Amino acid sequence: MDVRMIMKKKSLLPLIGLLSALIVLTSILLQNQQIRLFLLQNPKNELSLQTSNFDTLNYYFADLDLDFSVSPVDSDNLTNLTIMEQIVATLVKYGEAGDYEPYLAESWNVSTDRKVWTFNFREDLLDSSGKPLTAAGYVEGLKKAIGMYRRSWPHVPPMQDLKGWAESHDDKKDNLGIVAVGKSVVFEFLIPPQGFLEYIAMPYFGYYLTSDFELANWRNRHKITSTGIYQLKEISSSKVELTI
Repeated sequence: MDVRMIMKKKSLLPLIGLLSALIVLTSILLQNQQIRLFLLQNPKNELSLQTSNFDTLNYYFADLDLDFSVSPVDSDNLTNLTIMEQIVATLVKYGEAGDYEPYLAESWNVSTDRKVWTFNFREDLLDSSGKPLTAAGYVEGLKKAIGMYRRSWPHVPPMQDLKGWAESHDDKKDNLGIVAVGKSVVFEFLIPPQGFLEYIAMPYFGYYLTSDFELANWRNRHKITSTGIYQLKEISSSKVELTI
């Protein structure tokens, strides 16, 4: 069963909830059709999303010199984050009720000291290439992404508080406190993480396929295998198009 079809129905409201702290949402009527227009502002760019049926999302850039990238390490700004959360599935999503809800994970539990977080992975989910999404695959891709972040950013909250962080400083050592145990993903921290659900609901810490990496780096800044609702169809200097 394709994860995009399973999640499509509930994807829009969690999306709006997650972006409510980041964007201004304006609903307008255009030629008797209701079109949702998301206006996002950052110091260098303006991005708009136009769609009428949500089977296709077209993002248009005001800055025609923008070189949009799907590399995880480039998703640290509002423009990238907004689009990447449609392509990259996460363990949880911000829900309609104003709280975090299961997404790739069907449930989760937290130890009494709040240092160990266990997410129970859904079964029968597929990426855009038709391959199964698994707890082990999530952990492998996430560790690769975190490795890129460590080389690019001075801090990687809250992952820098994981057990084994200091020891897992290169590819030769892998003692990081993220493991797949059967169908579960387990995070083990030295101290209770702050705002952990908020972080793992972002595409920085979503499901990336190891095949999209080349050794320790992202293989192609303009290509990605989708694990989310939408898959990437086109990237140009002025537009990114996503389709179901």
